Amino acid sequence: WSSLVGALGAVIKTLLILSKGTSQGVSTSLAVLLPTPEWGQSSVLHRLLSKFDLFTIWELILWIVGLAVVYRFTTKKLATLVLSLWALWIVISVALGGVLGGVFGG
Repeated sequence: WSSLVGALGAVIKTLLILSKGTSQGVSTSLAVLLPTPEWGQSSVLHRLLSKFDLFTIWELILWIVGLAVVYRFTTKKLATLVLSLWALWIVISVALGGVLGGVFGG
């Protein structure tokens, strides 16, 4: 069920793109606080802030709660695991995003 959050996010982003007439600068992440970079020229800060998306955080919370219920672990234990894996993904994707461009969400 947590994946439905991503679908809702896609619908909202699509509506924002249609209302703006372009996908340039449309974001639901903290990257919206920075100026829109040129195509393929995002900074490390922009790539980092783009990982902190409202819908991603909502989805992570649902993953934590859902896994805690299914596996009968404490929410704190699951939060540590899920957020650690997410942080690892952020580090890898931001680091490789500068080298490989958009392949890792850069």
